[in-house]
Amino acid sequence: MVLDSSGRVKHAVTITQGSYQYDMESGPNSMFRRGDDFFWAGWSNGFQTYYQSLEADSTNPKSDAWIYRYQFDRDYYSCLIQTDLSNDDVELQMEFFTRREVEDDNIIDIKTRESEFFKSQYRKDYYYAWTSKYSGGFSLSDSFIIPRPCAYKSTNLTQVDYYRGQKTYTYDIFRENDANTLTLMSNAKISYQTGEPTTDFAELDNFKNTVLIQTNLEDMVTVQKLRIRDCDDNNQLLEMNLYVNVLSNNYPDFVTEPETTWTMAVGDIVSYKLPQVVDPEGNDEPEVYVSIMEAQEDKYPPFLMF
Repeated sequence: MVLDSSGRVKHAVTITQGSYQYDMESGPNSMFRRGDDFFWAGWSNGFQTYYQSLEADSTNPKSDAWIYRYQFDRDYYSCLIQTDLSNDDVELQMEFFTRREVEDDNIIDIKTRESEFFKSQYRKDYYYAWTSKYSGGFSLSDSFIIPRPCAYKSTNLTQVDYYRGQKTYTYDIFRENDANTLTLMSNAKISYQTGEPTTDFAELDNFKNTVLIQTNLEDMVTVQKLRIRDCDDNNQLLEMNLYVNVLSNNYPDFVTEPETTWTMAVGDIVSYKLPQVVDPEGNDEPEVYVSIMEAQEDKYPPFLMF
């Protein structure tokens, strides 16, 4: 609700999660304005928009943070469930105070400079907006809601397991999924859920509708969260979410150290079998090759056979 300089209602709107089954709370002192944009924030357990919904989990509730940006002079928001309210209807529910009553009872506390917020002993009760590439003091990927509330189409692709260090794995989107969302994309891009490029890990082939996955890095061993994103001809957001579980992968090795020295008498014949070779993760089939070391041919004993 926006008031004019005389205290009368200028604009009013209500935005809901579509149903009372979703607990929706507004944060204290969470509304602010920048230019023609109005922002307010809070948290909810589940959500609903005209495009997407996320059912609340009553046994294991999880509150997700939300922030709305709204312009009152914009004609239509196709995603949010909203109702414009008339000035008369809103004012019937209002109680008016004179300026003296407001000032004497300290109903509001107006601050105009940043320093006033941070010097206040109640600064933790205020929201302060600034431009940042991060969402806060936690991992950005942990703050994402899937599906995103205003995505026109959202698809969760089948998760894939990949062992670090293996050759390039080709993930066929159509073979693994009902990927109707992909058919609406004309110039899809792939990135991490944080928005960072995946050039060190995955590449999207728009012609073959495949994702090529490969990494040798040990610190990539975890679930890598990727997204494939584009807009359709009506500029509506399309997204597909792909989780790649990168598993630890060690090289195959002998179960025991091979013997490398022998003491023999002239005429002795010694037969030695190499120890068994195993792969710790069981995802590779090891092969053993025995040959003469390069550049050491002149030191190879003529009586050694393998």
